[in-house]
Amino acid sequence: MQKVLINCQILQKDDIIHILKVNNYHPIEFDNENQVILLLELYDYQINLLTKLMHDYSQNQQHEVFVCVCHKISFYG
Repeated sequence: MQKVLINCQILQKDDIIHILKVNNYHPIEFDNENQVILLLELYDYQINLLTKLMHDYSQNQQHEVFVCVCHKISFYG
């Protein structure tokens, strides 16, 4: 599983959370003044679907939606 972050405007939060929940995603929400970061832990096949969903959503919006996949980096001494 990989951690995925979705960064969007506060105004988009309800729409995006609705899209995620309808598609069986369960985000953890972090609010800022005017932005929201949603954290998800997903399998690779789920990331592809999520990317498609957010791309389709952003085509109809004035604001950008960022999807970031976090890769774990380990250091050994």
